[in-house]
Amino acid sequence: MDSKLRILHLEDMESDAELVQRQLTKGNIQHTILVVDNKDDYISALETFSPEIILADHTLPVFDSTEALEILKETGKKLPFILITSTVSEEYAVSIMRQGADDYILKDRLQRLPAAVINAIEKYRIEEERQKFFNKVIASEASLLLKNKQLIEYNQIVSHDLRSPVSNIILMADIINEVTDEVERKRLFSSLKSTALNINEILNVLVDIAKINEDVSTDSETLSFKEVLDRACNSLAIVINQLNAKFVTDFTECPFIVYPKLYLESILINLISNSLKFYSPERSPVISIKTYKEEEKCVMEYADNGLGLDMKKYGNKIFKLNHTFHNDKESKGLGLFMIKSQIEARGGKICAESEENKGMKFIIKFAA
Repeated sequence: MDSKLRILHLEDMESDAELVQRQLTKGNIQHTILVVDNKDDYISALETFSPEIILADHTLPVFDSTEALEILKETGKKLPFILITSTVSEEYAVSIMRQGADDYILKDRLQRLPAAVINAIEKYRIEEERQKFFNKVIASEASLLLKNKQLIEYNQIVSHDLRSPVSNIILMADIINEVTDEVERKRLFSSLKSTALNINEILNVLVDIAKINEDVSTDSETLSFKEVLDRACNSLAIVINQLNAKFVTDFTECPFIVYPKLYLESILINLISNSLKFYSPERSPVISIKTYKEEEKCVMEYADNGLGLDMKKYGNKIFKLNHTFHNDKESKGLGLFMIKSQIEARGGKICAESEENKGMKFIIKFAA
């Protein structure tokens, strides 16, 4: 072995423990060994000693190898487990291997131990490398699927959101050439400029998203949700004060996240802006934000008490570019599209829940 192997040995007989160490040394296995003889020390050693392999006698006082194997499984650690015993039948040894043990060695045949240890370690290392490779393949496939989905969305944007206004510009240009009334020409020029500005805004969004997709791994740092929220609120302080908007937050379960500061602040600013823009005139805006851990990933739930939406009617359009839902002439339908693009570019997900006049709720699952 290239470096010292950390071995946890569950054994209550000092002489047997010495025989095991002698065989390991004889087999040229460089090792550091910790011998324990009870359940509490065994459980503690799994965490503090961080063993790479476990050797276990079958029977100890009020503790045996079957229970030791179950405890190992419960920790979620994937470690080789070798039974070393003289007190069980071969039928039992086969049985415990079916439960997850990797090998068994009879104490009167300890000369086989070094080879068994090496084989078990190599098996786990090969499996670990295979799993890493498999995870990379899965991540690569997921990335390709996401990019393909984005290409389809961009194609739809170009064909629908850009082609139509470009056609309008061409049509208006032809009409302007034929119109002689100066008032009508000015009105058409104004409409032409408005359409051109809309196209420019869409193109700017697509350029921003292209930059996000090209640059998903830079500028990540440990961020405080509270501090980023404070900065976002400072950016919108005038509107927040005018509407007397209140914030209810709970970041206790997941106060920090490793993420690009610019993206997280942009996500919060866009969400808050929407809440302030589409608040209910029947009540002051209340925005609730909480974060928590789910499967080792940080989740942020964002909710307001605003106008809300009919999800049956609009649910599949919420994150689409250029879709607006409350007849707001100033709204361009860009914010939620940008949020979704920023989150998905880094492997996260966002979904929305809502009812008319009962506010919006967004659940963002950030990638680990």
